[in-house]
Amino acid sequence: MSRTADENDTEASNSYALPTNTTDSVAAAVANAAVYAPIVAWAVAILAGSAAYAGPVGASTPNLPLMWYDDVFVRAGPFLPLAPLAFRIVASAAAGDSVRTRRRAASLPPPSRALAVYAAVALVRLGVYLVGRAASSAKTSDHVFLGAAVAAAAHAEAVAAATVFVDVLPSIIGSDVRGGGDAWRAGDGVRRRQGKVAMVVTAAAAAVAATTAAALFLLQCGDSYFTAAYFHTPTETFAAAFLGLVMLQSVTMGAVTVPAARALGASAGDFVYGLTLRSAHGSKA
Repeated sequence: MSRTADENDTEASNSYALPTNTTDSVAAAVANAAVYAPIVAWAVAILAGSAAYAGPVGASTPNLPLMWYDDVFVRAGPFLPLAPLAFRIVASAAAGDSVRTRRRAASLPPPSRALAVYAAVALVRLGVYLVGRAASSAKTSDHVFLGAAVAAAAHAEAVAAATVFVDVLPSIIGSDVRGGGDAWRAGDGVRRRQGKVAMVVTAAAAAVAATTAAALFLLQCGDSYFTAAYFHTPTETFAAAFLGLVMLQSVTMGAVTVPAARALGASAGDFVYGLTLRSAHGSKA
């Protein structure tokens, strides 16, 4: 009795697939790196800046290569994360129903939820700022406090956009063999071409979003470093960083970053799984 193509594919999958614990390890490693690496980078920027603080003498002759960014940050700080978010909205709109979204639909916070979280965090930050002004308190750095909110949102958007990119990449390069084919592969040639274009647009918009968010995060780390190094005592800097972590960053991380990182890890695990099966099919052929 002859074997069907599906039976052959199933046998190849069982023979060459990565063990489940391996793909789970990939997913966990990617998710943990996506969450913790930027946090460490932010902490290093704060600590290094505070360590370089030289008091009023240093503040009188500051070296500020990021002054151009600081000018933008002062004027439009809370709105800066909207740039990568806008590109992620484009990616989501381009995706539509033409690509599989099992991972993203399950755990990746949609742009609307992310926007609501960023708006809530911005309101909290504004409230704290107004209370501080009313109390004439200068015991913390509002610059670092606002920077914590912007850095957290940029971090979240970088992870979320990377998830979208990794989720559609296997279908574009033809390694999406886990869990069946994509909807765009069915139907006539026009539908397939439209689906392919939609995925390419989705991937491009997601790549721009991730790059923009990563650049914003790095710029914010640099700006906070120079703020800590020249304009605030270590006590003021640490107080602002701690308040920012508790009141701002923890909210964004819990609502957006961590769920997005889990989705990124799952998509990365599937991507590695798909590449392995593709290589196995190629070597067997």
